[in-house]
Amino acid sequence: MERVAMKHRANVKIVIADSDMYTCQGLRNALADDGYGDVRAVGRLAVLRDILMTAVVDLLVLDIDLPDGDAIALARDIRRGKIGRNPFLPIILLTWASAPEVVLRVVSSGVDLILVKPLSTGQLFSRIEGLIADRKPFVVTADYMGPDRRSREMSENTQFYDVPNTLKDKIEGRPVDPAALSTEINVALQAMNNSRMAQSGLKLAGAIDGLCRRFESEATEDIYDEIARIGHLVRDIAGLGGPDIRNLCKSLIKTLNQIGDNADTVDAKQIELLRPLSHSILLAANPDLSLHPVMDEINRALAAFSPKQAAAGKGRTTEEVAD
Repeated sequence: MERVAMKHRANVKIVIADSDMYTCQGLRNALADDGYGDVRAVGRLAVLRDILMTAVVDLLVLDIDLPDGDAIALARDIRRGKIGRNPFLPIILLTWASAPEVVLRVVSSGVDLILVKPLSTGQLFSRIEGLIADRKPFVVTADYMGPDRRSREMSENTQFYDVPNTLKDKIEGRPVDPAALSTEINVALQAMNNSRMAQSGLKLAGAIDGLCRRFESEATEDIYDEIARIGHLVRDIAGLGGPDIRNLCKSLIKTLNQIGDNADTVDAKQIELLRPLSHSILLAANPDLSLHPVMDEINRALAAFSPKQAAAGKGRTTEEVAD
């Protein structure tokens, strides 16, 4: 790949967060020598959070092993707009670990790229140039917000989002107006959050259906873990929605807590509340579904549901129901 012109690199703000100060300073010096004029090195997550809240950073190089918190969780919170001023900040994550479970968690956080240590400055420069020339568009699911990593075939019917990329803008000499950037970020984030809420509503309806089937077939093994997982999903939806959805989610969480406290002797009336509540959340998160024929099919299926049918459905996963 042809190197990007040095002319505008001085305008780019880069933060390197790594507790290994030898690595940190080495990368900082290499970037400075390559023309990047605003490179800051930090060794703690607390300092990084403060920077992200007060400045628009154009690139974050983040080590997984910072000592005062969970760097992967921080990257996920950045993507969801919980930390910092730009959820679309390009993020390169550094790690010594290559275990599949670690890589999966990193990928699920929504970072752009993963580099395994030890790395050369040439590798870092190459990845930065890739983010400038050909950054992947963002996608959203109930569980993920970040660059699309699927194959072209898998992405065929996917909604893509071209998100703000101040790294590219500055390198190519375009001025970044803070007010205009803030508006662009808010519009894109709102659209993506609406999509995530809609998909989470569908996932919730499937998860609640699966939970009800387990109770109706008396399959209560690990039921507490399932209730906890559903509770986390409901709280995510509540955080994305308006007052109506929050009130519905509050009622569902209350019912789930009551069921969880008495899972061995659960009141059937509480179980009966779960599906109507989850469907109300589904419709609130997906207003167009109220006019969709699929809702008639769902309602007819629920009306005809029986414990015998529940037993037949035992073993169906939440993901299968949600799909």
